[in-house]
Amino acid sequence: MKKLESILVILFIAGIILANFNVPGGATLGFLSALLLLVLYTLFGFAVFNNIPLTKLFSAQAYNGIPAYRIILAILTGFGIACSVWAILFTIQHWPGAALLRFVSISLVVPLTIVSIIFAVCREPVGLRLLLRLLPFFLLAMKWLTRHWL
Repeated sequence: MKKLESILVILFIAGIILANFNVPGGATLGFLSALLLLVLYTLFGFAVFNNIPLTKLFSAQAYNGIPAYRIILAILTGFGIACSVWAILFTIQHWPGAALLRFVSISLVVPLTIVSIIFAVCREPVGLRLLLRLLPFFLLAMKWLTRHWL
């Protein structure tokens, strides 16, 4: 799933760049890759962040060494990143509801980033994985927050 996630993120960034340069199909590429990222993070966030392969997704042995708090944290992180991707998509496309999605993504991503920093400091294996994925969305959330207040 790491390869799929990497490919979708690259396609999403490429779509945003192409759309900014008014290349035909750039906005469509960004939109479709964003939708696939949303599906990946919303439905399979617990597997992506706990390094569970797609082939062992429905196997009970894949979850034996994973505590319940890590699965819950991975589900919340997947939902928070999915809300951030929605907020990015709505903001870029200038659709109504972008401000609400930005607020929801900020209120999810900021506490999750703090929790992942705590886990990374405590040498939890999931902490650094979550922190590396949450950090770009945290920085984007801080940009949105300061843009409206300053």
